[in-house]
Amino acid sequence: MATDQSFQERIGYPGDLKPVLAKAFETYHTLGSYLSHSIVLMGYEDLNLIVVTTSGKFFVKIFAQFRSKKDCLRLVEIILAARYVGVDQPEIYPLDEDKYLYETVESGISIRLCIMQHINGRTFFELEAKPNSKEVKLIIENAA
Repeated sequence: MATDQSFQERIGYPGDLKPVLAKAFETYHTLGSYLSHSIVLMGYEDLNLIVVTTSGKFFVKIFAQFRSKKDCLRLVEIILAARYVGVDQPEIYPLDEDKYLYETVESGISIRLCIMQHINGRTFFELEAKPNSKEVKLIIENAA
């Protein structure tokens, strides 16, 4: 079983994430104050978290250390473009009108993240289930 530290190796930051996340949520103003976080075990490369604040739950993607700023901005643009054309995709929250990527430096390490809407649910993989024909149709429509 992977440890929290092994997941954090993806972002190259071995320190305590609590102050990093608290500072990020302070910057976003409208998303509440940081209370706690847990690691999302699904996914790879980036560090995905569920963060609980005084305003609710949020999905936070801390980008892997190997990703350049340009890579991170491109991924954010893909998320925004998918939402724009109607693909079911969690909302991504802006820092201001057109800035979605939060950046900070902690102990000399660049940390980049984005904050998204938390969708309460489970994947087909987690459910150990196969989608039915209606669900497959919906998945295909979103992927097209």
